Amino acid sequence: MLFKKLLRTARSYKAQFISMLIMITLGVGIFLGFNMEWRTIEYDTSRFFENTNYADYRLYSAGGFTKEELEKIVAIDGVDAATRYLTVNLDVEGSKNKALAVDVSENFTVSTFVVISGNEYDPEGDGVWLSDKFAAANGISLGDEISLSFRNSAITGRVSGLIKSGEHMICVADNNQLMPDYNTFGFAYISPAKLKAAVEERLVSGYAEELIKNGMSAADAAKASKTMLSEEAKTEALDKIYAQINLISDMGKAELEEAVKAALGKTIMVTSKDDHIVYKEAMGEAEEGKTMGSILPVLFLAIAILTMVTTMHRIAAKEKQQIGTLKALGFKNRRILLHYTSYGLFIGLTGSAIGVGLGYLVCKAIMSENGMMGTYFDMPDWTAAMPVFCYPVIALTVALLTLISYLSVLKQLKGSAADALRPYTPKESKRALSNV
Repeated sequence: MLFKKLLRTARSYKAQFISMLIMITLGVGIFLGFNMEWRTIEYDTSRFFENTNYADYRLYSAGGFTKEELEKIVAIDGVDAATRYLTVNLDVEGSKNKALAVDVSENFTVSTFVVISGNEYDPEGDGVWLSDKFAAANGISLGDEISLSFRNSAITGRVSGLIKSGEHMICVADNNQLMPDYNTFGFAYISPAKLKAAVEERLVSGYAEELIKNGMSAADAAKASKTMLSEEAKTEALDKIYAQINLISDMGKAELEEAVKAALGKTIMVTSKDDHIVYKEAMGEAEEGKTMGSILPVLFLAIAILTMVTTMHRIAAKEKQQIGTLKALGFKNRRILLHYTSYGLFIGLTGSAIGVGLGYLVCKAIMSENGMMGTYFDMPDWTAAMPVFCYPVIALTVALLTLISYLSVLKQLKGSAADALRPYTPKESKRALSNV
C-alpha cells in the first residue's frame, strides 16, 4: 500500500523529484569527474613511468662520460640502475620541417620504452624504433626506411617497431613548443650498436676528407681512412657523445650530488625528474586538478544537498494531511517515517548511481586517448582511477539525504492524528494569528 503511495507521490511531485535527481546527479557527477581526472593522471602516468624505467636523475657533462665513470656511478650505494644516455634532435631527410628526438640508452635499463607493434628492442639491432603517433601522422609503416641527418652524414634504418616512451610522454622539441605536433616532431630510439656504427662512419669520412684535401684520390682515401681509425679514437668519440647519464635512485638530490662528486672527483650537473619537462608538467596537471577538485565540485555537491533540504521540507509540509490520515488509519510513526525517509534514500541512491556514470564520462572526456589530455600526453594505457575518499563522500551524501527526509517528516509527526490532519500553517502565519 505504502509503495503504491510512494509512486503516486512521485508522480504528483514529479517536477520536484526530477529537479532533486538532476541536482544530485550533477553534484555527484562533477565531484567525481574532477577528482577522478587528477587521480587518473597520477595513476596512469606513474604506471607508465615505472614500466619505462623513467629516470629519477640526469647527470650532465660537456665532455661526456666514460664507461669507467659510469661504473663508479653505478657503484654508489643507493643507485639502483644507471646508463649512459643520448638524446638529440635530428632532421628527417627528404622531409621539410620534420625532426625526431633520437635517443640511445646504452644499457637499456633506464629511460626505456614500450613496443606497441613490431619487433622488441634489440641492443645490437640496425633498425629504428619510432613513435607510433609520429608514424601515424606521417604515413610511416613498419619496415619503411627512414634517414636522419647526423653531423653532415646520415643515420638510416628501417622502422623495426612503433613505440611509446615515458621520456617523451609530452613530445615537444624544446621549452618554446607548448603542444605536441606529431606532423612535424616525434621521437625515435636506435641501438648503441647503430650509434657506434654511425660514429665510426663519420670518423672515417672525416679522415677521408682530410686525405683528399692533401691530394689523395677518393678511393685511396676511403681505404686509408679505415686503417687510420683506432679503437682509442672510437672510444673517445663515443665518450664525448654520451654527455648524459640517467639513473634510478631514491636518494635525495643533495645527497646524490655529494656522492657523485666523491665518486668522480669533480662537480657534475645533476637534475631531478621534478625539473624534467615531462614529469614536471604531468605532476603540475595533477596538482591543478586537485585544486579544482577541492573547490568547484564541492560547491556543486553543497548546492545539491541544500536543494534537497528545501524541496523535502515543502513536500513534507504539503503531505501533512496525508500523514495525519495514515496516523488515523493506525499506521505507526515508525512505519510512516520509514516510508517518507525512503524518498530521500531513493533520490540519493538513484542520483548517486547516475552521478557515478556522469563522473566517469567527465573523466574520460578529459583523460582518454581521444579526450582533451590525449593531445598532450602520449601513453599506452588510459585507465580511469578514483580517489579513495570519494567512496565515503558518496556514502555520506546518500546518508545525509536520507537524514534530511527523516527530519523533514519527523517534524510533521509531532502531536496527535487530529493535529496532523490540520492544514500546514507557516510560522509567520501562526505568529500573526497569535497577535490577533
